[in-house]
Amino acid sequence: MGKHFVFDGLNTTDIMVSRSTVVDLRNNGVALKHSPTGQEWFIPTNGKPEEGAKVFAKEPLRGFLNTPIVENVVAGGGVVGAGTACAIRMENHKFPGKVRLLNSGNQTAELTAICAAMRMDCESFDRMRSPINLVLPQKSDRVVIKEPLTAGPEELVDGHFRRVARTVADGSALATVSTKDAGLTALAVSMSNGARRYFQPTGSLSPELTLLMLSVANEVVCNFEEWKMLAKWAGVSVPNFTESSDEAHKAAAELLSAMYERGLAATEAAVCTLGVKGSVGADWMKERVSRVSLQLLDGSKGLPTPSGAGDRFLGEWVFLRETWSRQGYLRHPIEATIVRITHSVANFLGLDRGQYDVEFARV
Repeated sequence: MGKHFVFDGLNTTDIMVSRSTVVDLRNNGVALKHSPTGQEWFIPTNGKPEEGAKVFAKEPLRGFLNTPIVENVVAGGGVVGAGTACAIRMENHKFPGKVRLLNSGNQTAELTAICAAMRMDCESFDRMRSPINLVLPQKSDRVVIKEPLTAGPEELVDGHFRRVARTVADGSALATVSTKDAGLTALAVSMSNGARRYFQPTGSLSPELTLLMLSVANEVVCNFEEWKMLAKWAGVSVPNFTESSDEAHKAAAELLSAMYERGLAATEAAVCTLGVKGSVGADWMKERVSRVSLQLLDGSKGLPTPSGAGDRFLGEWVFLRETWSRQGYLRHPIEATIVRITHSVANFLGLDRGQYDVEFARV
């Protein structure tokens, strides 16, 4: 029968903006001009839009679906990205089993299409309106303008309990991916019937519920900025630099250890991704913290990490942990898993094997 992997979160509808649209990033928002028609728009945002960044619009974005700037519309969101990455691994390895999405949003046409293409099951609960994202092309990456979330979900009803139980009951793994729905996530975790729990913060859960999830998860994966936010909530001092710093590996290791001492970095393993710097992984079972780095052989500092890389990392992490590195024959399973995913990321970035090396060491 194989293994079933459940990914819990919220889908989005992503509008891929055409390259015939002129994009002007400003301090307080983004100006768009569709060159063929001359139509113009300005979208105010909660922060400065920058290449590779995600910011929130101060107004709804749904109206852009009916404008000429649309090149394509696809299903997005962390739950879709992570689930798809896991499904691709399963298909490539001919691994028997299924990826299931537990989606608190709407069953859109785009979501139905990608689930059919990737052979994923999806249970959508329509508890939240799936937000619209505008994806703006740039020279080396993209800018994502996110629509503000609608009001919080209503209370759970009897039908929700039955549907969640049916979705997660025989799952071997439950991955909570930047969830926005506290009720549905709590129900999925409580009904997961002994499945291993993977967690990617932060989503929009409250700090207290996020910290609770950190304490009960088997493994947690998120980036440096997210770990800094989690540490602040837990009362841990945090560094005042970003993942691009030369001190990032050491600082990440210290953050993971400090959180684990408080019971807030999962029970078995924790990972901090650092973009072009690589990752830091903690194997709590072996009391070992290590760094893994992607080094370009031409001496350059690395390539920009594309948007969605964190979701891809999580999806591959769940697959490799469940099917390979937890089988007991690897000396350092957490390091080995990160190394394999780093090679996969390099391939995704278009690097040939002779262009880079992967280095790892204990921190």
